Amino acid sequence: MAYYRINGYSAECERTFFLGQPTKDDVEMFQHMQNARNRALSMVRAGVRAADIDEEARAYFDQHGLLNRLLHRTGHGVGLRNHEGPYIAEGSNEILEGKYGDYD
Repeated sequence: MAYYRINGYSAECERTFFLGQPTKDDVEMFQHMQNARNRALSMVRAGVRAADIDEEARAYFDQHGLLNRLLHRTGHGVGLRNHEGPYIAEGSNEILEGKYGDYD
């Protein structure tokens, strides 16, 4: 994980990589993470409650018997700080504004 500050704004860069040949289980777990991520990202748009996005990712993990391996919330915003709202987490009543990709 790397944090950057550029012109007063924060950016967070997280990547998964393997040092050596990944095992079959490593590849399978990584694919599950990607699948849950894609389901969550498909919901990101203005007007959606942040907790509903987290619930979508958690539902995927639960369907595959992996919910107990989830460590924390699905996501969060970045801006002036590295971690800030909206928090894509259980119980969050924040409603998203804008749209994922609006700033591409």
